[in-house]
Order: sequence, then C-alpha cells, then structure tokens
Amino acid sequence: MLKLYLITLNCFLAIICYLITFEIYKIFNYYRLISYKLPYNQKTLEKTINLSKVYMNYKEWLFSIFTLEKYIQYNYISLSKPCNTLGFCYYNTKNYNFAEYYYNKAIDKEPNNTIFLSNLAEIYVMNKEYQKAKQIYEKVINIDKNNKKAERQLLIINRLI
Repeated sequence: MLKLYLITLNCFLAIICYLITFEIYKIFNYYRLISYKLPYNQKTLEKTINLSKVYMNYKEWLFSIFTLEKYIQYNYISLSKPCNTLGFCYYNTKNYNFAEYYYNKAIDKEPNNTIFLSNLAEIYVMNKEYQKAKQIYEKVINIDKNNKKAERQLLIINRLI
C-alpha cells in the first residue's frame, strides 16, 4: 500500500513540476522577446495594447501587466490608455493600491474621461472609501448627465454611508 501511495505521489509531483517548468520557460522566452527597446509610435502602442488584451482574454494578468509596464518603462511615457489598462489588470489581481495608482495616472492625462473616473470610484468602493467614491461618481454625473451606472452606484453608496 505504501509503494502505491509513493508511486502515485511521484507521478503527481512530476506532472506539477512539468507544468511549473513549462510556465517558467514561457516567461523567460517572453522576456527575451520583449527585452529589446520598442520605439514609441502609435503603431507600437496599439500593438502593445492589443497584446495585453489578448493576455487579458486568457486571464493572464501578470503577462499583461508585464507587457504594458515594459512599454512604459522603455519609452519613458505615461499615456492614459495603458495606465487605465494597467489599473484594470491590477484590479483583477486584487491589488487595489496599484490599480488606484494607475487609474490616477490615467486621470491626470484625461481628467474628464468618465470610464477612468468610474474605474477609480470602483476601487474606492472596494476599499470602503465611500466618500471618495461618492465625490467621483458625482463628478462623472456632472460630466455625463445620462450616465445611468454612475447614478445607480451613487444610490448604493448613499445607502452604505
């Protein structure tokens, strides 16, 4: 009985080791591919964002984060769209502090973008900072009077306060 248990355990551990090794191999190959500096232009920005969206579709949040942060790092830029996408990725990995940071960076570039503002307000709700979320949803409604989602969220927040 002990031999059967040990054989089963070894088979199970061998499979896990194979899967982990395969993932590490993918990470190193990916890093090797993007480690050279990409020139900044609209075409490479769109390709980078599209690549990160592919990773997001497969719920590969860390690859998406890595892609966008490398692009920003190599090009010394802070654009609103990659920052918002990074905020979304960090939100999905439940790293709300980084998500808040990147949403704020996106809002610095486009202060009247209701999508960016709504994303930041959602982070504040997750962190139970209802007053900040309320202020942002009010700003969203001032910008877009027909924003039903912001109105619904504001009603919910008013009940929570």
